[in-house]
Amino acid sequence: MTTPERQPIALNVDELLTIDVGAELRKLAVAQFQGTWQLPTEFVRRALASAASRVDVKLSRQGFEVDDTGRTLSKDLLEHLAALLDTRQEATRRHRALLALEAEDAPSLLALGGLTANIEVGSGPWHLSATPTAVTLRAQPNHNGTRVRVAGIKLDHNRARQWLQSKCRYGPDYVYLHGESVATGLDAFLATRPLHTKDPRWQANSQINARELSGTVGMPAHGESARVVLLRHGVVATHVSVQNAPCFEAIIDVGPALTRATTAETLRAAIREWLEPLTDQAVELLHHLASQIERAGPRVRERILNLVLLAARRRQVLERLAELPVLPCLEPETHAYTYISLAALMALARQQRSPILALFPEQNPAHYTLAGNRVLVLDAATRGALGELLKIRFRTPALRRDGRRWTSRMRLFVGDLFSVSWLRRARTAVPESQLTRPERDFLSGLQAIAAGTGRGCPTEIAMCEGDGPPTRSGPAPGRLWLPRNNPDVRACIDAHTQKGDAWLYIGALALLDGKGLPSDSARGTWLRSWQSRGGRSR
Repeated sequence: MTTPERQPIALNVDELLTIDVGAELRKLAVAQFQGTWQLPTEFVRRALASAASRVDVKLSRQGFEVDDTGRTLSKDLLEHLAALLDTRQEATRRHRALLALEAEDAPSLLALGGLTANIEVGSGPWHLSATPTAVTLRAQPNHNGTRVRVAGIKLDHNRARQWLQSKCRYGPDYVYLHGESVATGLDAFLATRPLHTKDPRWQANSQINARELSGTVGMPAHGESARVVLLRHGVVATHVSVQNAPCFEAIIDVGPALTRATTAETLRAAIREWLEPLTDQAVELLHHLASQIERAGPRVRERILNLVLLAARRRQVLERLAELPVLPCLEPETHAYTYISLAALMALARQQRSPILALFPEQNPAHYTLAGNRVLVLDAATRGALGELLKIRFRTPALRRDGRRWTSRMRLFVGDLFSVSWLRRARTAVPESQLTRPERDFLSGLQAIAAGTGRGCPTEIAMCEGDGPPTRSGPAPGRLWLPRNNPDVRACIDAHTQKGDAWLYIGALALLDGKGLPSDSARGTWLRSWQSRGGRSR
């Protein structure tokens, strides 16, 4: 008896597999977005990638609207989006739509598919309207650009606004939120220059064509670190801190330069290749900025000098900046303010072989003997940085003891008596209970590394009222008085609070004014910290 031949069974895969498109959409949303408050920014990115010349964003508690003038969406994309939004469609059709939107790299449109909301997308000659119960795609009078409107959701509009302003701050100035441009990031720079990529060191590879990069190199008004901010089509994607580099910030848009999808590791590797030409462009910008220091205001001059000293930690950079006149000083005869270079300061130190004469900015030159000497005018932080960088020490000029007429001396005395300067000579220590926490921490740390630790160090350090320069009292080495409102004392306290105990050494160098040295252990702590931030000892 023969067994009848068994016929193969035709399987309908659609019947065996149940595709949960909603679950896939939720999974994608979790992977790419933290919440609906990120969606307006993602639609701005889509608009800028479509070469929009204007993008308008409106936010509310119930939704958002993004209107742009970029390239319109194709009918195919809108049909896929309509299928994804229509829960009555077969699972296989919605899944094909999901895959098609993924292939088009359209995360913003995919995110719409996961919303239960009233959605309108008008793009070119087509208008898509979707509610939880109905989806329609119809022709409309040709619309210039694309308008996306979402209503009926719970939107944290404050968070959405902050996210948009943060991510689009370096983008083009034609992105508007409720009629106001959100591109405010470049306002925080002292100077900027366009990114140049014609240098042969900008290597192109299979994933990133470096010659297509665009962006800006800037000198930040605050901070000490260097970083590269990466944009994708005008919207911040990530940023990378740069070690062992002068202080600068580079804003680089990689969107137009991507030849295909890339990973974060590929971008980080590319940044390492770009660091050398980026640093060179930053130093060129700093050189240009520092050459105009005399035309800047007091705060900007102080910042420029700080940037030069930060950059000069790298010896090869120091050579390129050494001839720039950035250090303020008083000329011997005229007492007029001029500027000298780091090279001139080093030559002066070699010539004198003794501490360099210097005043603090708040000290009155008329009270000191300056005849025949060029006297620098430097605050505490600058003195500390120069001491570490060039191994230069500073001292205050002698007080005037000339033969001025008694009427002139009396006039100065009376002027001091009726000004706040009498507070500067206060000799009453502020009780510890009246000191702020940062003042107490700084004072105890300073006493630990500077009080009685070496030749010339005071036996005691105390905080007093007033705003004059630090002074000593009693037999040498005496007691050091720190007026709590003195600008340099405040600067040292702030540096210690913000940057840690390593900066106690710099504060001690500045406040001892060349008349004492803190402990060797404090110097070792500072050197380790300084080198970890990019400095090198000589």
